[in-house]
Amino acid sequence: MKDHIHLLDKVDVKDADCMTPGNIEYYKCSGCSEVFLDAQGKQQIAEKDSVVLAPLGHLVSDLWMIDDTYHYRTCDRCGISVDETKMLHEDTDNDDRCDTCYLLLTEFTDLDLPASVEPDTDTELQSGNNNDSKGVMGTGLITCGFASAIAVGWLILKKKKQ
Repeated sequence: MKDHIHLLDKVDVKDADCMTPGNIEYYKCSGCSEVFLDAQGKQQIAEKDSVVLAPLGHLVSDLWMIDDTYHYRTCDRCGISVDETKMLHEDTDNDDRCDTCYLLLTEFTDLDLPASVEPDTDTELQSGNNNDSKGVMGTGLITCGFASAIAVGWLILKKKKQ
């Protein structure tokens, strides 16, 4: 194909996300499928795979998300729950709190906690929208915040009376 004239089509840049690869901007010949960095076809790309940007992978949050059965972490990039972090609440030291996320378990009277359970990655979480990057922080953290607000209010009132 010595006399071949490249008819180049621009391929726009596509950012990679957590699960999907992206690509750099490049130009592809519609006749021979060669790829180039420039619109004039002067800078050929020898390795066609070099235009591909690998998926980024999940950036797992440090914060626990909580529902009445599980605690889990979400991806800080895309907001979905990361299945590998999803675990049942466990209270091995019998203090009525989950040993991992510290959720007060006595709030859930029908909660039956087995001693040791493998996470069930097929079960959908019932609380909140798992694709929402804001997530649901859970009843335990809300209760803790409410109790803290009451304690601060009580201290302020006590100080005013003195």
